[in-house]
Amino acid sequence: MKRQLLIWGMIIATITVACHKEPVNTPEPPIATGLRLKDLTERNLPSPYYHFEYDDSGKVTLLNYQSGLRVYEVRYSGKNIVSMESTVDTVTIIKLEYIYVNGEFVGIKVKNRNGEVIENCIISYNSSHQLQEIEWDVRDGNAGFLIEQILTYSYYPDGNVMEVVTHNYPIATQTEAIYTDRFENYDDHVNAEGFSLANNSSHEPILLPGTKIQLNNPRRVIRTGDGINFEINNTYTYDSHGRPIIKTGDVKATNGSNAGQHFEAQSTFSYYD
Repeated sequence: MKRQLLIWGMIIATITVACHKEPVNTPEPPIATGLRLKDLTERNLPSPYYHFEYDDSGKVTLLNYQSGLRVYEVRYSGKNIVSMESTVDTVTIIKLEYIYVNGEFVGIKVKNRNGEVIENCIISYNSSHQLQEIEWDVRDGNAGFLIEQILTYSYYPDGNVMEVVTHNYPIATQTEAIYTDRFENYDDHVNAEGFSLANNSSHEPILLPGTKIQLNNPRRVIRTGDGINFEINNTYTYDSHGRPIIKTGDVKATNGSNAGQHFEAQSTFSYYD
């Protein structure tokens, strides 16, 4: 029983987190205009999992990740994010510095308290200015950088993401793994959590200004590849504005000793009206 609970715990974390290239035009503020997400809460995980605060113009000014594990003030120059700076004294990482070349957003440098770059996050977009790839490079012992992870995105014609392929590279204690999340059967309501598909719990949370990975809400998600595989059938409850307030997922394991078993996952959303 304990082993089954551990495996389902891994599935919950995988689902929740489930983060050279070509520059893009100067970005707009993060999170869709008119949709100011306040809290995103995941059952059995630190609550709220994401918390946002905004200024009067609708720009995110504070990101609280995993109920205080990471808290960042978001700083701007005009409409552009220039940095996300930690307000939590106990963390090693203190600053995410956004990089622009000729006014175009190209990536993020993650710095420690000594101002040393310990990670690079390199962003590329396709010709339609949709997020195409996120590459995470980590500093090695020789002051160089090694590729740790690449996320690759593909889309349906309507602009909703179709697949996200995650490739974890074999460095340090990390085992190489490649897996794919496929999103199907989207509804016609506004999406409030697509930004999370640019994030991974092993890295710092990031905001990608003006980037819309999901316009609507997928009713079906399929994980295949290395590790735990599963299928999720989602149902949504909406408020009077058509925004999702509850997402309930029927999760079925599709490989390993737990294949065929079901588990219920749930996300809740609140907004600034």
